[in-house]
Amino acid sequence: MQTSETLGKFADALAKVQGTMKAATKDATNPHFGNKYADLTAIMAACRAGLSAHGIAINQFVGAVDAVVTVTTRLTHTSGEWVSSSLTVRARDVSPQSIGSACSYARRYSLAAAGSQRTCRFATSMPLRPWSLNGRFGKGFLPASSPLAPQLFGAAS
Repeated sequence: MQTSETLGKFADALAKVQGTMKAATKDATNPHFGNKYADLTAIMAACRAGLSAHGIAINQFVGAVDAVVTVTTRLTHTSGEWVSSSLTVRARDVSPQSIGSACSYARRYSLAAAGSQRTCRFATSMPLRPWSLNGRFGKGFLPASSPLAPQLFGAAS
């Protein structure tokens, strides 16, 4: 995560936003797990009005190198103070559909984290297994049974 040198006005505004923000509507169904989740549109709808009302703008920037997609989400306050964080995921392949899917996935999770939104609910008994993004981009956790884990993140570490 990166931030501006000061965060006082930003933090004050964000605290006000979080005090009024409603949860994103879980309006989509994951075809692999059958669980409901909030899609990008629902998360944006849940976050944008509250953030904007308190002078915070959302920007998301996307970059890709081969099948590796990085989304940087930046929240900027009218005072000029800001926070920024990047999320990197691996697309299944380099086709436009796979890259687009990885972009949407990363934008959804990155925005949800920035807006303190819970996007989905897995069964609490589902075991989680650590996965590495080519050993370079940190660790993440997915359900061990996820058929997407090898395609998204490569081999288990």
